[in-house]
Formats: sequence, structure tokens, C-alpha cells
Amino acid sequence: MSTKRLLLITFFGILFIVALISLTLLVPNFGDDGRVLQLPSPAAPLPPPVETPQDDINRIEITRENVQAVVSALERPQVFSREVTIENFWDGGQSVFQFNVSVHSGVTSIISTTPHNIYRHVIVTEHYHYIWYEGETEPFVGSIDFLGEPLRIADEWHMLPTYEDLLNLDINLIIDAGITEFEDETCIFVVYKSPLLGMIRTYYISIAHGLVIGVWEYDENGVRVYRMSSGSIEEVDMSAFLLPDGTSVVYISEEYLYV
Repeated sequence: MSTKRLLLITFFGILFIVALISLTLLVPNFGDDGRVLQLPSPAAPLPPPVETPQDDINRIEITRENVQAVVSALERPQVFSREVTIENFWDGGQSVFQFNVSVHSGVTSIISTTPHNIYRHVIVTEHYHYIWYEGETEPFVGSIDFLGEPLRIADEWHMLPTYEDLLNLDINLIIDAGITEFEDETCIFVVYKSPLLGMIRTYYISIAHGLVIGVWEYDENGVRVYRMSSGSIEEVDMSAFLLPDGTSVVYISEEYLYV
């Protein structure tokens, strides 16, 4: 084969290879079987981390150091009725008193039974108290302005130690305090030594409604001398606020407040 012919074959071979490479670059599907190749989908983004909801109930650790501040935040309900039992104990005997206590619009009605089974009615308003016994047609009416707070006076009429007295106690008299279950209710309990007689008194105050539901008192020898217990909270019977002539003391009190 001549040199000239060999050069021509080499030249055309190079042109063919260049043309084939160019065709491959210009036509993407050249040489495939007609199928569309699927690129892998990008990985789905991970969901944001789920935040653990914070507990919306902040349980306060009640101690003898902070119990007065906690009790000061409690509020008694404005409308309620309940039964209260008071027991006094002494060497060789005891006495039991039953009270029906109703509260409405700042007025407290206390109906009790005397040892002679006679009903006594006491109604305490902002400025006055009304007292009469079953069968009487006119009540005794007295001013309480010089006696103190109406709530305190009402508590005294059914022999209940006013738990707001805790706020004025010397902290050194408080023996223990905390949260406990008492009579199926979550309560604040406070144990303290009475500054006057040295009695050891325990209060159980309902967190749900801010009322004392139990009080125990022992003397210096550990002998029980007093116990208070109460029934469940009930609806108010407005007849509890009627004077012997049928006048509603709640209505009188509201008129006084809003005049």
C-alpha cells in the first residue's frame, strides 16, 4: 500500500471518530434504548423535633416558711352552703354542735340546734348581726362594727377558728406545713402552736375552694380537745336569709351596698 493511500485512510478514520464523539455530545439519548432515566429524589427533610409541652401545673412546695404567703392567696367562695360539725372534748365527756352555714353576697346565715333542740338563727352582714330563736317574731339586731371583720364574727358564731389568723402568726410557732389529701380533697395543712394556751392545732384548708374542712386541736399532753369537720359544698337555699317577718337580709344588704 502506498504511503499516500495510508495517509488518506488515517485522515478519514480520524474524521469519523471526531464526528462520532460530536454526535454523542449533541444528542443526549444517542445510543440508549428510549427509556427515561429517573434521577433519585432528594431525601425528604426531617420533621422538626417535637417539643415536649411544659407542665402547666406548677406544684408549689409548701413549707412552714412560705405557707402564710400561700394561704393569703386563697379566697373563700362567694356563694355556698355546707354542714359544719364541732366537737369539744374534756375529761369524762364531750359536746357536739351541728351548724348549717350558708353564704351569699357577703352575708352569712348560721342555723344551729341548741342542747334543748331549739333552732337558733344568726345572720351576719357587713355591719349588723341578727339573732333569734325558733318561734320568736322579732330578731335581736346588733352592730358588729366594733367587733371586727364580718367573716371572723361569722366564724366565731359557729365555733370555727378563723384560718386567716395564720397570717399573723409568728413563723416560729408554725411546726409543719405542706400539701396532703384529707377527706378526698387536696388540702394545705398547717400545724402550729397556739400562742395563748399552747395548744397544738392542725388546719386542713381545701385548695379547690379555700375553706377549712377540718381542724384538730390537742393540749400539751397530746389529748384531743377540739375537732371540726364539714360536709360537701351545696347550693344555697335562700330561705336561710329570711328574717322572722319574711324579709330577705341578702336583699337588704345588696340595697345597702348599691345605694
